[in-house]
Amino acid sequence: MSCLLYDIAIELLAESIRKSSLEDFKIQGLEERVLVSLFADDILVYMNENDNKKILEQTIRNFYEASTAKFNNEKSEILLIGTKEYRNNVIKTKTVNKTNNDKLDQAIRIIEDNDLLRILGAHIENDSETSIQ
Repeated sequence: MSCLLYDIAIELLAESIRKSSLEDFKIQGLEERVLVSLFADDILVYMNENDNKKILEQTIRNFYEASTAKFNNEKSEILLIGTKEYRNNVIKTKTVNKTNNDKLDQAIRIIEDNDLLRILGAHIENDSETSIQ
């Protein structure tokens, strides 16, 4: 029962993120908006380089203050999608938005090229060789 209650509660956070002013991530050929997806206690937020991370942080903070849940930055990871120049700039400057000089929390791990991000058992990475296994 507690898992079901958690799922219902966390959907409120997802809906708050969807209703925020975050632009989302555009996928060519897909009309549906891609901004947030949930599975169990994993939350994936898809942001573009123009999004302000403070909007996401405030939305999460509001939810956790209301629900008394905790957010774990040490388990948070960022997989950068974009040009190699953009990815390298974010890694170097620790900022994701070109016009906003707001630094990323040092506890959040940035997935660098050829490093793996594991989501639901799948490994995702940038700038890698693809091979059939």
